[in-house]
Amino acid sequence: AGVVFDDVGQVNIGVEDRKWAQVDIDHGDTATDCSSDGAYICGDQNVTYIPDHFRFVDTNITNNNGMPGTFTYIANLDPADQSTFAMGGRVNTLLQAENANDGITQNFRSGAEYYENPVAITQVVHDSVHGDANTTTIAEQLLGFGTNGDANGTKLLKWDETNLAMVLRFNFPREVNVPVNPFVVDKPDYNATAVSHYTNDPTYGAMAGYDSDAYPEGVEDNASGGALFLYGRVHAPRYRVECTGTGTCSTATSPNQPLILYDEFYYDATSTIDTNTTLTTTNALSSGTFRSVDSINWYTNRQHTQTDGNVSSVQQYYGNAPMASSPITVTGPTTITSGTSTINTTYSGASGYPYKATMGISASTWLIYNRFDATSDHNEFELEFNAAQLGGVTTSSDKNITSPNTSRRIRW
Repeated sequence: AGVVFDDVGQVNIGVEDRKWAQVDIDHGDTATDCSSDGAYICGDQNVTYIPDHFRFVDTNITNNNGMPGTFTYIANLDPADQSTFAMGGRVNTLLQAENANDGITQNFRSGAEYYENPVAITQVVHDSVHGDANTTTIAEQLLGFGTNGDANGTKLLKWDETNLAMVLRFNFPREVNVPVNPFVVDKPDYNATAVSHYTNDPTYGAMAGYDSDAYPEGVEDNASGGALFLYGRVHAPRYRVECTGTGTCSTATSPNQPLILYDEFYYDATSTIDTNTTLTTTNALSSGTFRSVDSINWYTNRQHTQTDGNVSSVQQYYGNAPMASSPITVTGPTTITSGTSTINTTYSGASGYPYKATMGISASTWLIYNRFDATSDHNEFELEFNAAQLGGVTTSSDKNITSPNTSRRIRW
């Protein structure tokens, strides 16, 4: 015989054997009670029931920009630095505390009168080409089972959770100077484990106070969905502004035009490594319209919006640092629309014409690319103000440049 209890919590179990001293009872000389002189054998025990296991339900791997979303940029996620959690593959899942019969334990919930115990969650994400991802970990903590609309004994871990201590995200190491082809992470690549620690070790605080150690856990290895990872950059081609005089010259003054910044991603269709052959339809790249204006294997990401990464500043650089006193001022950029934004540049004319400058773009870290400098923290483009008195803005990709002046730049 045994005691069956299908929930969690503290239960007082009382035992009373009234037949232990039946002979004495029959003689009539022994009290029929549980006293020290009585004929009954009695006892009780406080017992704590805990979950038998945890279960992940409806686990969905999703992109950074929605569920399911469309893409995620490769970015260096540091598990110890929450500021790096902004870009990554995300996970949406319902965690259930269950008994041995797979029933949800109603008392495993938040509240002083209930029996939620801290839970920790770890992830393992592996891609056959790119290796192990860096992952967030939910440290052992009270997650708030049965709160915020969750049923008792359950906790929804949301893909767009704002509490960064309770997010499940992952991303892969990114090198500033090495672009990689798109790849997808889905069910075979993902594994998660939830565990709750019950112990008699007082150093564990809220998890202590039990007679022995126990570690009910649950494993997820059957997730659905997937995340498409892209190597991104923000890019400007070489621009030449044709000025109409020898004084101030601005791209904001007609017939000049603002300079366009392009949010792009890398895709080498000729590569035999990790090629995503469906990408042209996924990101509407079947038309050459979206190819980079001056670079092969780069495409404008028309689905990129302001929340997918943005430019913080554009300024003239001298060497590897912003120029202390530049004759060029920059306004913008504008809000990103369909993967592009614009800036206006104004040259004072103080240093004469033509005036050539290297401009640096500071942006979200996952949009920095410099093929020549693995440590760069900005992107660069060349900008020239030319007193041809013709007006207009040309790029390095324009075929019909009306000015007799030309510029060429070779980087060895």
